[in-house]
Amino acid sequence: RQDEAGIRASMAQLEALIAREVERGIPSTRIFLAGFSQGAAMVLSGGLRHTQPLAGIIALSGYLPLEQQL
Repeated sequence: RQDEAGIRASMAQLEALIAREVERGIPSTRIFLAGFSQGAAMVLSGGLRHTQPLAGIIALSGYLPLEQQL
């Protein structure tokens, strides 16, 4: 069973980080998300659901949480 509340909280933090970088003048198309293990799960989940295009996602040894809701 997945911790949906925890996953969504982590995704919100990731979204806030991306928003801060965009506010600082970095276009989303120049932002890569990278993670290993649980971090990979978060960048996959957050990156694939992000509304603006990103430069890319690097996910090592992870999985896609909440894949039914993608």
